[in-house]
Formats: sequence, C-alpha cells, structure tokens
Amino acid sequence: MGPIVEEAKKLYVDKGVAFVTFDFTTDETTEAAKKAAAAYGVLDLFEKNAPRTGFCLLVDPRKHEVVGTLTARNSIDDWKATIDKVLGG
Repeated sequence: MGPIVEEAKKLYVDKGVAFVTFDFTTDETTEAAKKAAAAYGVLDLFEKNAPRTGFCLLVDPRKHEVVGTLTARNSIDDWKATIDKVLGG
C-alpha cells in the first residue's frame, strides 16, 4: 500500500489527517506498533485488527470509532472521496 498512502499523505498533510503505519514484521516492531497505537488512543482497534495487514482504517479520534476502511485496491480517487466525506467536505 506504500505508494497510495504516500500520495494520500501529501494531499492531507495540512488537513489534520494522521497516517500511522503499524509494522508486524518482528516481535520488536509489533511491540513498537502496539505502543504507537496506545499513544494515538487506538489500542483497542489495534488489538482487534492486529496482525492483519493491507488496509487502512479511518478513525474518528473523538469517538475512537472506525468510520471507513480503504485498501490498495481502492484508487486514489476512492481514498480522497472517503477521507473527504469523513472530514465533512
């Protein structure tokens, strides 16, 4: 999913959207990912979804709810439409 995420990051860098990647390659990277999830306040979602990969969850940080899901199969236009809908625009 790297290229599409990198493109989306560029589009939303100034709109308050955080893109956080969780790496499950080793025990050490998995533990670091778990700590990052806790720091972002999404540990419950992390534990529910780990170690599955290949998707992006859109999370409402106020409610800690998943409000959308995207994958590499979605086009950048799909990503933009979904994120813009979540942002209310």
